[in-house]
Amino acid sequence: MWNRPLLIAVLVGAVVLWATSLDGGTTHVPALVLRGLVVAAAVWLWPRGPVAFPAALVALPMGTITALAIALGLTPTFGTGSQAFVAACCVCVLFLLLLATPQATALRLLKLFLGVGAVHAVVAITQAVLWDSRASAGFFNPNYLAAFLAPLAILALNHFPKSTAPRSRRLAATALVGILILGVLATRSRSGALALFASLGVLAYARSWRATLLVVALGVALVVSVPSLRQRFAGMGDAFAYSRTDIWAASVRILLEHPLGVGLGNAATALRQEGVPLAGLVRYPRLANDAHSEPLNAAIELGWLGLLLTLIPPLWLLWLAWRHRGAPPFTAVLSVWSSFAIPALVSTSLHVPIIALLAATWAAQLCRELPKAPATATVSCLPRRWHRMGAAIVMVVALLPTLAAALSFEFGQQALRNRNEGEPARALPWATAATRVAPWSLGAALLELSVRRELGATPDATLEALLDLADQYPQDPTPVVRAAELLRPSTVPERRLLETELWRAATLRDGKNVRHYVEWSRALLRANDPAAAGRAVALALAVEPNCGDCLALAAWLHHMENHVDRAYALAQQAWAMHHAAQTDTEAARKILSLQPGSQRLLSEMQSPAP
Repeated sequence: MWNRPLLIAVLVGAVVLWATSLDGGTTHVPALVLRGLVVAAAVWLWPRGPVAFPAALVALPMGTITALAIALGLTPTFGTGSQAFVAACCVCVLFLLLLATPQATALRLLKLFLGVGAVHAVVAITQAVLWDSRASAGFFNPNYLAAFLAPLAILALNHFPKSTAPRSRRLAATALVGILILGVLATRSRSGALALFASLGVLAYARSWRATLLVVALGVALVVSVPSLRQRFAGMGDAFAYSRTDIWAASVRILLEHPLGVGLGNAATALRQEGVPLAGLVRYPRLANDAHSEPLNAAIELGWLGLLLTLIPPLWLLWLAWRHRGAPPFTAVLSVWSSFAIPALVSTSLHVPIIALLAATWAAQLCRELPKAPATATVSCLPRRWHRMGAAIVMVVALLPTLAAALSFEFGQQALRNRNEGEPARALPWATAATRVAPWSLGAALLELSVRRELGATPDATLEALLDLADQYPQDPTPVVRAAELLRPSTVPERRLLETELWRAATLRDGKNVRHYVEWSRALLRANDPAAAGRAVALALAVEPNCGDCLALAAWLHHMENHVDRAYALAQQAWAMHHAAQTDTEAARKILSLQPGSQRLLSEMQSPAP
């Protein structure tokens, strides 16, 4: 039967999700007010009576939604965290909904996931056999496909038909398990293989230690004997194979520097600023866009609160299963739990909605299988009017930052439309309102500055405001980049020096933006300012000491000053990096290779390719 209190919780979660969704339409002030009223009404109508499950089963997802709503509302860039917030709300709402529905509903949904996984596994196996060494079957990353298929394989084993079942059913189940396991191996994912064999080991341990040794031996044999898997685990041909420990170390440093987090959705920006150097010719061949760990990623964005939000629910679920380890068997629970936990610890697998929804479905099905908690473990749902009033006040207060941010976002959208239509005067009131409604919003502040600049604000005033924003939001390089762009047309030497410092702050520890240094130094050479060009080249080489174009420009500058020996040595180093780039990865080639303009400079100084 449907559980009315939990259905109301689902309604509240769905309305929160709706209230903060970004539909990109016109300004929706009446709609926002209506959404807020619906939220208040849902809480006010919360029924009396005991909850049929332990209070934590309701409190954890609802608390997560509330905490994320506050975090989203207070994040400097509202749009970057909205997708993560919407996905988290969907997961929490699905969990609550499955708790309130009949037990068979979650099982049917798990069977649907098994069918979807089987299709993806067949596609992955076909890809691996015919044309792709690392199959992804439509997933963005092969690791995500492995993180989806590994739990499904373990679930299929846990629900394997009994020996008394018809032979055709047992054969079909065997084929399904085999296809899912082969699908995991087709991805060549280290985390997926580790999750699969660790979970199989847990299941084997329930039978005997000999079965456990057999699973371990099988896993080692596959890694050793299959060349593609051996290359992945040995890091052969993968310049980034051992970079995750560096990324985790950088994530911990960010957490210690920002105990309250850098804002929902801002992990990539924070890691870009912190930097994750790698060993090799190129120090920053690509960016670490996430922490490669769900707990650390949440810790970067939400601080210690985010770490707790990711660790408490799965650990509490495991503890709950341990308390009732007779039904279902704890080893079965631990095997599935491990297949989810291992990829999440070494990757951001739960950021993929289908994996997170699968985890929520399994968790709800597990909670329905556990023995009913005694009456002392249940709580009354707001039995008195003042309790309901208190809950309504708490919910409204928690939603205020998010509703303010959503309102600010929509004001900003209207300002953008007016500005794009060539009417900055009409855009200014909307941009100002966006900043006033959410004064912590970096996007709104930048929009207002750009509109004021179009209306005639002086470069000095705009520059001062941008630098103030850069100090206020040190984890986001956008104000610094905008300030550098503002100064780009300037010919005043002092301004060029300031621009150098701005670009240093904006692009340090980011190899991709070394190209900005190169183009800017060339522009300074065309403007007959070799001193400023030399400063730009020096800053570029501080980021990437083996950048081919940077070395060529440095050689040319020394050539202009008649430092013949130094110029020749730098030219030879530039050509060496250019030749080394031909066998390196694509990201490294962009940094090591010489552009045609750099090659002409080296030829003019009589340092052709060796």
